[in-house]
Amino acid sequence: AGVVSPKDCSRCHPDEAKQYSVSKHANTIQIIWTIDPWLNFGLNSGLERVNGCFHCHGTVLKVDKDGKLDPMTWPNVGVGRINLDGSKGSCAACHTRHRFAVSEARKPDTCGQCHLGPDHPQIEIWDESKHGAIYRSEGGKWNFSAAPGTWTPGVDYRTPTCAACHMSGSGAITTTHDVTERLSWELQAPL
Repeated sequence: AGVVSPKDCSRCHPDEAKQYSVSKHANTIQIIWTIDPWLNFGLNSGLERVNGCFHCHGTVLKVDKDGKLDPMTWPNVGVGRINLDGSKGSCAACHTRHRFAVSEARKPDTCGQCHLGPDHPQIEIWDESKHGAIYRSEGGKWNFSAAPGTWTPGVDYRTPTCAACHMSGSGAITTTHDVTERLSWELQAPL
């Protein structure tokens, strides 16, 4: 399928799809486009919005009069994309299509594809921290392929990546695909 949605993925991963559906990522269209007037009216142009926002945040997918995906809304793997089947998001934002490996999703580069720049500099902050420095020097030897719920600090990795804190299970804490579940504050606004 051209557009693989969380609804498709939920056939084998129902818990992950349900967790993701309530996350801030999945609901980013509502949060950003309906609540933040600066994004709707303050950007310099539609071109800036397409290049600076849509790829990561998503669009509302539409079909043109010929029944083809509207090129103004597609392609994108935005975390809050509204799919033709009504589901929200794109699992391929974090899990690359065809491989879909947990080892890829756990690496900070995956989150850093979107969480960068002056308006959300999380990857730059992490890169400059001790966590980032240790990852750069040792990360190539870490076990990113451990099964979900078994990825163990001090055994499989030495210092946390984004996924280690925001998604992974450790001890009594279970894994989650609601990456905002464990946030207590944000850089741009208090929760």
